[in-house]
Amino acid sequence: MTIHWTHTESESAADALAAVERALAGGAEEDRPAGAVDPHLLETVRDDPYLAANLVALHETWAVDPHRIVVSSRPVLAGAINGFQRLVRRATWWFALPQWLQVNAFHGAVVRTIASLVKDRHRLEQQLADIAGGHVLARTALLEQQILALHEEQRALRERIAELEAQTRDRG
Repeated sequence: MTIHWTHTESESAADALAAVERALAGGAEEDRPAGAVDPHLLETVRDDPYLAANLVALHETWAVDPHRIVVSSRPVLAGAINGFQRLVRRATWWFALPQWLQVNAFHGAVVRTIASLVKDRHRLEQQLADIAGGHVLARTALLEQQILALHEEQRALRERIAELEAQTRDRG
């Protein structure tokens, strides 16, 4: 089973399909190891070292290797134990392969889902910061200026009305 990670800066389906085509053709967008975390993803969690460390661990350890054994370090029996484990693993791979494939598919889906959730979290944090920060403050300042201009115009109109009423009384 091969999983290709792709990344695009836009939300365009055409860009996503082009990235998938490049990955399938062997021209992956970034030259990073298969288990490495997308640097853009790590950038989004730079303020949370715990989450960043766990994302790295997730991306490095999600795949289950069906040929991996527990390497023995016993001085005399290590070679025999390791050889026996490899023999048993090769003899039973057909039995465990469907479970390994299912576990790998699930782990890959979980890792991709978590990466997507982290990106959405970052996007929402940025939107919240924009709303609570610069855009709202700038908009509020602009509205306050407009209100002050309207108050000044209203004051000038009231003065003009008072003048006209005074002129009307003087004539009448």
